[in-house]
Amino acid sequence: MIFHWNHFNRISYPALCCGIVFFQACKSEAPSTIEKTNRQSPAPLNAEMPDTEVDSQGPPSPLMAKAPTATAKMNAAPRKPVAPQSPNPPLNTPKHLPAPTTLGEINESAYGNTLWVDNTTVYLATPHSFHVFSQDNAPTHINLEIGYGPAMTPKEIIYWAEGVLYSMPKAGGKSRKRGYTAQQPMQIVASDGQIAWLHKDEQGRYTISRLQGAVPVIVYQSQGAMMGLVDSGKWGFFIESISKSSWRIGRVPLGGRGEPVFSSVFSGRTPSMLSASDSVYFYDLPARSVRRMSLDLKQSSVIAEHIVCSPISASEKIMCARVEGLFELSKTGTPGRILTSEPLGLVTNIAGNARIVAFLNDSGADHMTVRMIPIEKM
Repeated sequence: MIFHWNHFNRISYPALCCGIVFFQACKSEAPSTIEKTNRQSPAPLNAEMPDTEVDSQGPPSPLMAKAPTATAKMNAAPRKPVAPQSPNPPLNTPKHLPAPTTLGEINESAYGNTLWVDNTTVYLATPHSFHVFSQDNAPTHINLEIGYGPAMTPKEIIYWAEGVLYSMPKAGGKSRKRGYTAQQPMQIVASDGQIAWLHKDEQGRYTISRLQGAVPVIVYQSQGAMMGLVDSGKWGFFIESISKSSWRIGRVPLGGRGEPVFSSVFSGRTPSMLSASDSVYFYDLPARSVRRMSLDLKQSSVIAEHIVCSPISASEKIMCARVEGLFELSKTGTPGRILTSEPLGLVTNIAGNARIVAFLNDSGADHMTVRMIPIEKM
């Protein structure tokens, strides 16, 4: 879910639908391995690492099956070491890497939150609070039941509570009712004066609806799972599961005029999230690549290969996170650049523009750290 306008960008995590790729570890089975990984010096960004996902609503979980038994290990033929593949295009390391600035420590889970940046201001919405971090003013913290997957416009935040869709000024203030929907949205988007959302009804159907006046109107409905709703201009984009091993990207008009449009069907694991601006971007986990889809969903291309990029945020540049740190990819195929190589903890959300990149770190049980890096002069 994503708004696209000059100097304003965001990335969002649909509740229970997003994942973050980092490393093969499970807290319940090998906590010491995780602790050691976070304390050691980071491996190069092109190091070969097993792919795992961290659910946006919980701790790390392995993608692969459990390790083989001791007997299986003894009987297995020795494997030849695999040389790590360098990112393509490569990543440059600037002469000066600015240290991340800690904006705040919040006693809430680092998962299921939404992060935006506007110029140099950082906005964070958790299910129970709203936070504004500005370079010119003291941080603002508002206790507010926002729920999951709120949206933001240039002036307001759109959220759901107890069957009502509300809007509130970004700087804080009185909320006003915008419409009604009984089901809690998984994700809300808002653009060009339109408000739409994705939810799952009591019959298990996934539905994208929009407000017509104050009343919800169905835009698209599917028996297959849908996730990752984002927006760019007048369009909403989403991932639709066709079967256990196939999926496609869909596009619906937020204003209600026009029919749904779909991409070709892809095979393999579905992406954990989408990011949309001038195109639709996503991380292809099985192929270890960042891909771009045209807004008409007719053309798809690879931006970078042999890389881990999750979570992902695409605005002027493509911002990526992995356990070793943050890096930036160019949309034109030119070499990207490393933004930080400090392993400050699992990155659960990231948002950026041409001036700053902001991100959330999982810094303990029901605790997160909000950080920012100035990148304009790097």
